[in-house]
Amino acid sequence: MQRMEERERVGSEREMGSSIADPGIWEEIERSESYLVCSMFEEAASSAASILKRICDDKSAEVGEDNQLHDMMEAAGMVLVQSLKELGRNQRPDVVCLMETRASSNSVVNSLADFGFTASHRVP
Repeated sequence: MQRMEERERVGSEREMGSSIADPGIWEEIERSESYLVCSMFEEAASSAASILKRICDDKSAEVGEDNQLHDMMEAAGMVLVQSLKELGRNQRPDVVCLMETRASSNSVVNSLADFGFTASHRVP
């Protein structure tokens, strides 16, 4: 009975709009980790980037009140970084685009070097 009430509550929250506390986000993080383990690096990177964007765009999140936000960002970020590293090693793409990174130019260039990409170009 209690699980049914929890599902109804989560369902009504989804209808009103997703929130950071939505357990669906954790399910998506687990799915992106599964993609990574299965060597589906493009899917893992895409899923993790989507999760991070959703978390960052959520205006209702109160920063500092709950460690869950930090934990979600860390978990999705780790999947993104690991999948980009593996993409660089295994598939050696000619072009990789990172858009709206919300990071400094130096940080992005350093990260690209860590991923194995030797050249980069920044479009202001």
